Amino acid sequence: QVQNIVRPCFFVKQMPLENGKLMNDRYSRNYRIRITYLPKDLANREVECRAMGEELLGVFRILSLEDGTAKVFGRNAEFEIVDGELLFTVEFPMHVQWESDPQPQMQNLDSDIEYKS
Repeated sequence: QVQNIVRPCFFVKQMPLENGKLMNDRYSRNYRIRITYLPKDLANREVECRAMGEELLGVFRILSLEDGTAKVFGRNAEFEIVDGELLFTVEFPMHVQWESDPQPQMQNLDSDIEYKS
């Protein structure tokens, strides 16, 4: 039990990141998020937690990145109510590519070839 908190409130935790190498400088990442919701109405906390769980399912279905370049789809979203608290988890799988430092290019090679017969 957390002391001296103002309800309702959320605690958000990023679970361990799964990172896998694909080809070249591309990686597959899976961000898992755990959200704990503490309801305001302790007398009806089951109802409030269930309603919040349903709302979070919709909210985390699709997220737009801050710069507007892409949308990220939530996957494996689920929730359960444990000891009057909502435990919601969702995953965001992404493919990322590291920008490589430009490699110096070879200079032009001038060749002077003579053939002898």
